[in-house]
Amino acid sequence: MDDSSSLFPHDLPDQFGARFGRPPEVIASAPGRVNLIGEHTDYNEGFVLPVAIDRRTWVAMAAREDGRLHFRSETTNEDVEIGLQDADHHRRKGWSSYPAGIVALLRQQGVPVGGMDVLISSTVPLGTGLSSSAALEVSMATGTLALAGSSLPSQELVRLCQRAEWDWAGVQCGIMDQTIAVSGKSRAALLIDCRTLDTETVPLDPSLQLVVCDTGMPRTLATSEYNKRRGECDQAVRELGRHAAGLTSLRDVTQEQLSLFGRHLSETPLRRARHVVTENERVLQAVDALWLRDHRSLGKLLGASHASLRDDYQVSCAELDVMVAICQSVPGVCGARMTGAGFGGCALALATPGAVGALTEAVMSRYPQHTGRTPSVVTCTVGDGTRAVRVG
Repeated sequence: MDDSSSLFPHDLPDQFGARFGRPPEVIASAPGRVNLIGEHTDYNEGFVLPVAIDRRTWVAMAAREDGRLHFRSETTNEDVEIGLQDADHHRRKGWSSYPAGIVALLRQQGVPVGGMDVLISSTVPLGTGLSSSAALEVSMATGTLALAGSSLPSQELVRLCQRAEWDWAGVQCGIMDQTIAVSGKSRAALLIDCRTLDTETVPLDPSLQLVVCDTGMPRTLATSEYNKRRGECDQAVRELGRHAAGLTSLRDVTQEQLSLFGRHLSETPLRRARHVVTENERVLQAVDALWLRDHRSLGKLLGASHASLRDDYQVSCAELDVMVAICQSVPGVCGARMTGAGFGGCALALATPGAVGALTEAVMSRYPQHTGRTPSVVTCTVGDGTRAVRVG
């Protein structure tokens, strides 16, 4: 556990005190993320290459003796209070399902979790594809463990937070968002093998700026076709498995097998499989490009990833396509693509420092003309994963 108050906003303890009438005991945080490449591969046990960003979610908390849980969200300006035992059943209730699920699962693990007051504050924007949900889950789990004087191995923490999203929020997510929120490294991307949870730190070229362009088109995973895509991938595995032995996920499928047996798949599962198989290859090629600082190859891989997500996985939208096209047209932009689950949210651009101004100007002037929506452009730095500090 860290012990420096510089790890949280200086006014957060005062906000907690104003709401609950006493100081917090623990403050924990976890980052949002941008995925450089490797989209919709994580729940297919494939490879992903995310970075943790400097947008974070903080939870300030203190124990209470009456067995009640009081969650306060500064983002939504809402309070939710439930009994400790009710956390098991507090599902599909919006943002409060996430901390309730974490509490319930930690109690099932035998962690001595009692009642608590929790203040949630975040700079990770909601519904933009930057993984605000994982940032909330991981910060809540990290803080609750610290408050209880307990700990979990990183991989157990990741799996617990994923289960909270599955069972309490109803989103059948993969493992990427929780892993990068737990294990993110400053100034580096994290290659994650989503089957084994093995990771490799891949240094980022400091001459590239990470620029996130918000389309202003919100999307909610639980109401999108995210879970449907997962089912279509499972269908592709079943259909391919009739012709190629030993397949348990699309991670196991090679380009050669897809070429040989793809004709036996119906059109939609074939498209989904083609995206996942080729995207896994692009991730590994992107790692090589980063090590070599080969910006040209990296940019081509980002562009191919977006095209595959648009055409084969069909999770892009007109707004994302316009945003990516604008970014790609700006000199000094290495590459761009949609990032996150899709159906709205953000695009990612990698740009030289001198190109950031021109990129911002191009997006702010041209994007509204094509879409009628107001975008935003933010340059992100790459930060660390979850952490906690005892303040009381």
